[in-house]
Amino acid sequence: MFKLLSAVIFVSLLSLLSQGHAGESAVKVESIKVADHIYMITGQGGNIGLAVDDQYTLLIDDQFANLSDAIKAEIASISDKPIAYLLNTHFHYDHTSGNTEFSDSVGVIVAHENVRERLKNGTTIKAFGKVTEPLAPGDLPALTFNDRLTIHQAHGEVELIHFQQGHTDGDTAVYFKEANVIHTGDLYFSGAYPFIDTSNGGDIHGYIKAQSEILALCDADTKLIPGHGPLADKADLMRDYEILQELVGIVESALRAGGTLETILEDPAVMKYDASHGAGFLSTAKFIEILIDGLD
Repeated sequence: MFKLLSAVIFVSLLSLLSQGHAGESAVKVESIKVADHIYMITGQGGNIGLAVDDQYTLLIDDQFANLSDAIKAEIASISDKPIAYLLNTHFHYDHTSGNTEFSDSVGVIVAHENVRERLKNGTTIKAFGKVTEPLAPGDLPALTFNDRLTIHQAHGEVELIHFQQGHTDGDTAVYFKEANVIHTGDLYFSGAYPFIDTSNGGDIHGYIKAQSEILALCDADTKLIPGHGPLADKADLMRDYEILQELVGIVESALRAGGTLETILEDPAVMKYDASHGAGFLSTAKFIEILIDGLD
């Protein structure tokens, strides 16, 4: 039964992953004002961040290429300033495929150095058997950094913070200090199980550590633009962080006792978050499968 379930889940996930190639008309691109000068743009794929300065705008991620016209139209409805910086929070194609459509019009594409390498060489996302092809040289990040990079805007500092071995090996969180806003990239899936890409430098305990460090930057008023899911705050992240810690602890204990995917999924303690978190990008079964693969 579990083999059949896994097959159904795998096919469903591949369908979700391929939706970025669906017709643009089926996707609604819209924006939410997060703080003065900062917006979250939703459509399909990773949540986009937009910071509007006096002379230019700063864009965080760009979703799928076929949505670029709609995304550009939404940006134009907010600001007529040119895009000086396009930041890629990590290499996954639902955050970076739009590079091909934005590269000619933005000032510079910025990312962690590992992101450039993975976009340059192409990768395979093992959990879904998804091959991502290399981007053309002109669509790659032209400005890379190793640890931190600060962009000075008229409305305050924008700090790019690299977290090692979290969701991938190239994750950047974008911290707007004065506005008290953080774009987490896929270091946070709001109200859903997170995907941790262990085949591309991601690490389960590194992911937990990254979330703990992001929480340390937050206060009760901090707004969080997650990689996926609705706009969130510190309490939301704390809830999902504690759920992740709890499930990782259960799976680790079960594996030490000789547990398998089938026996772990029979544990009510594992399934108790299925209704709240299992309807997101990952089902509970697929999430536990990824945990087992990463913890073995």
